[in-house]
Amino acid sequence: MRAIKENREYTLVDKAQAEVYKARGFDIYDDSGKLVAYGAGRNVPLERYAALEEENKKLVAENKKLKKELDSVKVLDSAKKPSDPGSK
Repeated sequence: MRAIKENREYTLVDKAQAEVYKARGFDIYDDSGKLVAYGAGRNVPLERYAALEEENKKLVAENKKLKKELDSVKVLDSAKKPSDPGSK
C-alpha cells in the first residue's frame, strides 16, 4: 500500500500504518494503484459547494417534471391502445 499527499508518497507495511497516515490526511492506495481511502480533513471550497447545491436543486426539480411528463405519456398511451387487439 501507499500513502500519498501532495508531493509526498510513502510505502506502507500494514493497515495500522495506513490508518495513521489516513488520519494525517494522506490518501491510501493499494498495490495496484486503486484508491482505497481518502485522507481525513478533506474539504470543498464554499463556492464550489454552493454551486453544486444549486445545480442539485435544479436537477431534482427537472427530474420531478420529467417524471410527471412520463406518467402522463404512459396514461395517454394506455388510453390509445384498443381493448381488443383482434377486433379490427
